[in-house]
Amino acid sequence: MAPEARRTAAIVIAIVIASPLVFSAGARADADVDAAEALARTVYFEGVPYAEARKLTDAGAARLAEMLEDPAEARHHAQIAEVLGMSGRPGAYEAIARTAAAMPAGEVDGATLRTRVAVLAALGHLARSDDRALADLVAAAMGDGPAPAWRHGRLRGPRLAALLRRSALSGLALSGRTEAAGVLQQLLIGARGARGGAGDPDLARHLEAALQLHGRVKRDGAEAVSRGAAFGGKTR
Repeated sequence: MAPEARRTAAIVIAIVIASPLVFSAGARADADVDAAEALARTVYFEGVPYAEARKLTDAGAARLAEMLEDPAEARHHAQIAEVLGMSGRPGAYEAIARTAAAMPAGEVDGATLRTRVAVLAALGHLARSDDRALADLVAAAMGDGPAPAWRHGRLRGPRLAALLRRSALSGLALSGRTEAAGVLQQLLIGARGARGGAGDPDLARHLEAALQLHGRVKRDGAEAVSRGAAFGGKTR
């Protein structure tokens, strides 16, 4: 066989050998994407199953990041953010941070409100291993910023700001980080009226609950705290 013919034959053989491997990898990626979409769109009566979210692959996480920016998926955005946060996959923080930075304005629907709250829980899950998420939550927990420029029905201004701040405090608790407990404890001192402050009984009660949740995460782990029966409902 001539050298040129031998080279051509070798190339053909290599393609034939590699083709099943390429097909198999593509099939796995497609399956990962399908699983991620199902996880994000399924109704869970007792919360997103943490163990399933932790199985998310890079391909699945990339697909959820796309869905998080797709207006057609708006009703699923809250759950998508939560799944991404639980997964801890590369790129999850960036996707969630973009959603947090895309501030709405004016009257928003219930799906947008749920997404704003879910982003803070997602940051809590991410903060276990990502200092950027922890810093975002600490800043939100301080409650020093202006009231949101958006509203949902009667939920607006200081009332809405208080809801988002409480959600940030819960996110800190979900992180289980020692630094988060320190922030919560310092805020609790002020909320109880120590150091000459006026005190805020409602905030103090929420901080006490947040510290209890933080203790459970530290003691039992994130999966145990997040675990419900997680019964899957019909796909929306």
